[in-house]
Amino acid sequence: RSRYMFPWANPASIASGILDDETYDWVELARGMEKSGGEALVVNEDAIAKANAYAKAHLKVNSCITGSVGLSGLMARGATHTSKPSIVVLSGIDRASQRAFSTSAAPMTPMWERNGITYRVLERDFDPEVLFDFNKEHGTSPLNFIPDEPVKAHFAKLATGETSVWGAFDGDK
Repeated sequence: RSRYMFPWANPASIASGILDDETYDWVELARGMEKSGGEALVVNEDAIAKANAYAKAHLKVNSCITGSVGLSGLMARGATHTSKPSIVVLSGIDRASQRAFSTSAAPMTPMWERNGITYRVLERDFDPEVLFDFNKEHGTSPLNFIPDEPVKAHFAKLATGETSVWGAFDGDK
């Protein structure tokens, strides 16, 4: 991996969380882009700042600057959250605030369907052990380590609403 991915000499960005010396999962991300017909996008600092402001003002998500980079790419393509389904992860809470989500946010769409797959928010009483076991079985790879206790603790917060999880269902699976 390090033959092809190496750090820039003097990286700088308002999204400081992406300035890794080597992105550990870049090979899997590149494979996913190739398999899905996706693309890599380059955005400037202004686009990242605008995406972060948009997430806070319109989506009511209090993401940190680094956590808004994916949204900046989607916005650079001209897509918005009202166009066809795309997936963007808004992550990393802005620690200067007390909340991850605004209490004035409109409720999320509870589900949507695409290509015969139903996507929906899991209920608070969904068994966190089932979720953990599924994640461990299908999410572990040589480049993606899933630590048991922190992930179990995270999924346990589903019951309180501190953690929200979307699931993809094919029929009753």
